Amino acid sequence: MFMVCELVKNNDNFNAAEVRNAKMNVSSQQNYNGDSAIGYVCVKGENSICTVKAKICPEHQVRNKAYSVIVTVNEENESIMNVECQDCAASSGRFDL
Repeated sequence: MFMVCELVKNNDNFNAAEVRNAKMNVSSQQNYNGDSAIGYVCVKGENSICTVKAKICPEHQVRNKAYSVIVTVNEENESIMNVECQDCAASSGRFDL
């Protein structure tokens, strides 16, 4: 969770609501059930690099087609190396750090 906070805080691609962690505060509440937004997750670990592939959709559009996303994390230094949305309409497809 701290890695995500650091990425959002230090990157210009995120808006003010995300910088204030307003969305994360709602989704981290004990009664929040975000399971309906996640349809598929695949985790692959090689040495200290972990790659997560998932099918997700925004919580306000859980009935729409899920987006394919890939996140690469360096577990040794606890940092997010790469985030890729393969079919998000608002994304150019790739976001390298």
